[in-house]
Amino acid sequence: IMNIEEIQEIQELLKMLILATKETYTLNEVATLTGFKKSYLYNKISRNEIPHYKPTNGQVFIDKEDLTKWIKQNKQEVKK
Repeated sequence: IMNIEEIQEIQELLKMLILATKETYTLNEVATLTGFKKSYLYNKISRNEIPHYKPTNGQVFIDKEDLTKWIKQNKQEVKK
């Protein structure tokens, strides 16, 4: 029999697996996936630093591909 902590851990893993299959994310989902605070993401979006869509008032959507490109920008090379 699983305890509550084990069940919650499984729920979190399932949530992350489901998110990984999506092509477009909400702001809350981006915060969950990246660990960035929503306020930080809102700031970047308001400055048009993260490509996004606003099809309705207030709701923000970000494509998975655009999010990946944004995260990978300014790559720091390893010095040898």
